[in-house]
Amino acid sequence: MNLRILSAIGIASILLSGCVSQEAAQAPDAAPVSTSAPENPPHWADSVELCDTALVDTSFSISDGAQEILCGTDGQVPFSPLPSSTQESNPEICEIKDVSSSRKRFPVESLVVGFPRKFHNIESTGPQKFSVIPVQFYDLKGSNSELISHREQVEKFADYYSKVSAGRLEIEISMADTWFDLPGSQSDYSVSAEEYRSAYGDRIVAMRKKWMMDGVAVADPVMDFTGTQMVIFVLPEGQNALGLTLQAFYGGDLVYEGKSNEGNIRNLMVIGMPETPKHLHWAYYAHEVGHAISLPDWYSSNFDEKPGDNVPIGPMSTFEMMSSGWGPSFTMSAWTRWLSDWLDESQFFCQDYETFEPASFSLLNIDSEEVGRKAVIIRTSDTKAVIVESRRVQDIDEGPTTRSRNGVLVYTIDTSISHGEGALALVLPEGRGLVYPYPDSGGEASLDAVLYLGNSVSTEGLTVSVNETSLDFDLVSISKNQQ
Repeated sequence: MNLRILSAIGIASILLSGCVSQEAAQAPDAAPVSTSAPENPPHWADSVELCDTALVDTSFSISDGAQEILCGTDGQVPFSPLPSSTQESNPEICEIKDVSSSRKRFPVESLVVGFPRKFHNIESTGPQKFSVIPVQFYDLKGSNSELISHREQVEKFADYYSKVSAGRLEIEISMADTWFDLPGSQSDYSVSAEEYRSAYGDRIVAMRKKWMMDGVAVADPVMDFTGTQMVIFVLPEGQNALGLTLQAFYGGDLVYEGKSNEGNIRNLMVIGMPETPKHLHWAYYAHEVGHAISLPDWYSSNFDEKPGDNVPIGPMSTFEMMSSGWGPSFTMSAWTRWLSDWLDESQFFCQDYETFEPASFSLLNIDSEEVGRKAVIIRTSDTKAVIVESRRVQDIDEGPTTRSRNGVLVYTIDTSISHGEGALALVLPEGRGLVYPYPDSGGEASLDAVLYLGNSVSTEGLTVSVNETSLDFDLVSISKNQQ
């Protein structure tokens, strides 16, 4: 699908910014990600001149019928690979301690960028029940077709977590097949964008409680809330009650727990965002539930405000669900999966920089269901590591994109940086910058970060080169730079 996300809806991306934790009292997590044009405007990669024409993908047409060329390479001649690694992996080395200021200040409630793992709200593994409550108002009613659409979105979000967690997190959806009447009109349940951003203002605190109390009460005679970890309210189309969205999570901004006949409920979520395409509601759920299992925002709310950066969203750009819930890429990185206990120790190679022996590694793409190695993590200091992983476009991704997303990503983790401040950072090949991900300048400007055949990057004393590529794997060589 050729989705062109216009800047007019870009402002709603702040709603994928995550739950509001205790840090929000000083710096609300709902602060908007800047959508203004950078000082140095994004530029298109010249895909025709840069591509090796033998490997260009011209298998699709954009909506106006013109061919759009995707780069599968930058036309560089790859180096011969180093000998395959025979060194043993040491996964414990990669459990890098989270020493960020937010983890120090809120050791229990904070969202985590490093180890030790913790899940203060919802566990990242096992079955977890989510109850979906369709609610309507005196002045706005829902339809049966809307119920079908909502069910598709919540089931897609549940299926997403089953896949990204390799079956370790199974979200069980319990959804009513009818609309429940809230005792009031839309204005009685309204939350403006400004009120939403005031994380602990009197109005937002009162409205979280009202939504939870009334929403659970109207459904309680019909629905069984046994074991429910979170309620998701879905609304009729055309609603104007919520200017942005509404959510409240245990250990953060939920002052009142819902009371049902089967027990208390500690989390609520409801999507407003009238500008949001309906087919992306699932991504909103997926991003916010990530916070409920303690995953951080990998974007940086003020990254493009720092001198010389000019990077919308932040240094992980549009390559991670917890960085940008608008795509094009909706997967989660190897580091996120390792934090979440979804990546087996056999699925990545880990070593310390000092003891690492340069070699080549064959990497399956991070979303492959095949058994094998999917990432390399080299720890370079007490708080940093370089991570290399293979990517392939998935069915859930939005596209086509102006640059191929099939290739290798190299990025760093710095656990001294708090969530929402850019702890994960992509490393770009020399000469790369920003591109618009979709044809006709669509979408938020994105870092042009994928390494194709023959590309190399150097960072933290290491050089990563792509030697071979195939349908589902990449062969990379990792060497130490000359001191």
